Amino acid sequence: MVVLHTIFLQISNYENIGFKSILIATILALLGVVRYLYISKEKALKDKSKRVVEILKEKDDKIMAVISAHQNDLKESNSDMKEVVEKYHLFTQHLKDAVNARLPK
Repeated sequence: MVVLHTIFLQISNYENIGFKSILIATILALLGVVRYLYISKEKALKDKSKRVVEILKEKDDKIMAVISAHQNDLKESNSDMKEVVEKYHLFTQHLKDAVNARLPK
């Protein structure tokens, strides 16, 4: 019992056995861990945002490839339609001239 009493007296006087320095070291270690975790989180977010930007750029490139293909098809279709309209106009002019008994030019 006396031994326990002396141990409790030594623990109550923590400065004598170095608890103060242990507490300071523990606090500094916890600060180091918090700093490490914060830096790791920031790095992970930065890497994730870079990957997201790369993925979005790839998707945009794929979309633009499809859009440009459709635009080219529309341009070709437009020129074909112009040609059809011109030939139809020429046909109607010839038909009108034939009905009016004029010879086509």
